[in-house]
Amino acid sequence: RSSELLLNTWISRNPEQTYIFTDGEDEELKKRTGGRMVNTNCSAAHSRQALSCKMAVEYDKFIESGKKWFCHVDDDNYVNARTLVRLLSQYPHAQDIYIGKPSLDRPIEATERISENKVRPVHFWFATGGAGFCISRGLALKMSPWASGGHFMNTAEKIRLPDDCTIGYIIEAV
Repeated sequence: RSSELLLNTWISRNPEQTYIFTDGEDEELKKRTGGRMVNTNCSAAHSRQALSCKMAVEYDKFIESGKKWFCHVDDDNYVNARTLVRLLSQYPHAQDIYIGKPSLDRPIEATERISENKVRPVHFWFATGGAGFCISRGLALKMSPWASGGHFMNTAEKIRLPDDCTIGYIIEAV
């Protein structure tokens, strides 16, 4: 189980800064994380809808938390939190900061649904969610009209792309 490996390595050294988002109830995991496990109640599938559902919950939880930075990494990553915190401390969290590895060497081309039968082409950069990305509180708050309280799912549906692409799309819009 990847959660076991994570709990025995970097997460155990950074419990106050780390939440585990999962798609099912796990009392043992909840206990081991001191309640920092969040059941998203999203599908366990790896579909764009399920991924966007999970990201929507992550985003809302971050906004609720009052923390300065939102960093998303997949569960197959090792995070050197000390180095990450040092990097993030070099940037003002109140400004618009989006840090991550671009997924492509050019902006992605997508189609945005404007209405039932009208679409338009859109181009934007996005950081790959698998490798991880971080967003400052200032930028996250500006994303709110497109991302908070279920809006993330609607926004993802407009471009019919997964969660990390939707983050880039929203950031390009703000």
